[in-house]
Amino acid sequence: MTVKLYDLKPYDRTFKATVQTCTNAGRSDAVLFAVTLDQTLFFPEEGGQSCDTGLLTPQLSNANKPTISVIDVQLKGDEIVHYCDRPIEPGSAVTGKIDWAHRFDNMQQHTGEHIISGLVNKHFGFNNVGFHLSNETVTMDYDHELTPEQINRLEILANEAIWNNCPVTAWYPSPDELASLHYRSKIDLDAGVRLVRIDGVDLCACCAPHVSTTAQVGLLKITDYRRYKGGMRLWIKCGGRALADYRMLHDQAGALSEEFSSPRDALVEPVQKIKQDLESAKAELAKAHASLLQNRIKSIPDDKPHVILLEPEIDDTKALRDALNELAEKRGGYCAAFYGRQDQTWRYLCAGTGSDCRIWNEELKKAFPVRGGGREGMVQGSVEADEAALSAWFATLYTS
Repeated sequence: MTVKLYDLKPYDRTFKATVQTCTNAGRSDAVLFAVTLDQTLFFPEEGGQSCDTGLLTPQLSNANKPTISVIDVQLKGDEIVHYCDRPIEPGSAVTGKIDWAHRFDNMQQHTGEHIISGLVNKHFGFNNVGFHLSNETVTMDYDHELTPEQINRLEILANEAIWNNCPVTAWYPSPDELASLHYRSKIDLDAGVRLVRIDGVDLCACCAPHVSTTAQVGLLKITDYRRYKGGMRLWIKCGGRALADYRMLHDQAGALSEEFSSPRDALVEPVQKIKQDLESAKAELAKAHASLLQNRIKSIPDDKPHVILLEPEIDDTKALRDALNELAEKRGGYCAAFYGRQDQTWRYLCAGTGSDCRIWNEELKKAFPVRGGGREGMVQGSVEADEAALSAWFATLYTS
């Protein structure tokens, strides 16, 4: 059984240990070796949190001390397995060093999650039913929906808890003590329960390292939320991640401020105006496309059941669909448009009232590289071809 040093000293960055076993990991993702130690600071992937990574250095008597990378750490029964890029002789002494930046980041995020989940339970009575902490994302799932007003209140309360510098403690209570406590837990536990307490905020069963006071979380920002499986999913960023997110948004706001010659706190109005202008321009362009297509259609003799429109400059699917449906009603054959050309790739639509457009689509696939399909009355997709080849193909197969 591996001794979990991270339970005892979560702020330690190095440790000494003895290699117990080293075998080929047998994993398909890389040539890795599965190493177990008598004790470790490396936290395994557990409880929805990503594992620690870092280095192991054998303690050799000479100067040759090859460094071994710990790429992944998993819990296998009572043993913590370190997946390494090189083998280590069993029985040898090693010094381990965890990636402290990664560890502290996880500690900030995980303690932040406890703060939010504790407050959700305390103020609204909702339960945390899901948690995921990766290198990029922190999500929490709750069994009831939260209103935007409740979420705003939670964010304020969470940061007040951070500013209050509340102690965060972790311990393994005795069975009698555990029975007397009311604590959060997503699963029923009856032995080896480790509790994490945030004074005045939360008491929860948890296996992971945490910061020692809430002040070390630094800052908590709820970055997104949405309904999820009858409840609510929240996204948060804490500490260094929250700072990085703010700096990114600050830089973007600065760039937009300069672009629009508008203060950073008044960027919505110029963006809305550009959006309105763009929508007006799109509406005018749609009218122009419709008028242009009507003129094209008028120039086509009425006795032609099959029609092809080659419109490399038009990229208005709605206008073309309306025009082709109108044509198909009158002509009875295949009415096709190739449009929106990018290099040699065209988008296409084909409509028909008396003909199955899926048959037309299969013929197109025989002649050109095509991605597309549809129903009997209309097909659509993209095709690689030059204009002359498309015209020749259509004229060969679909002449009256």
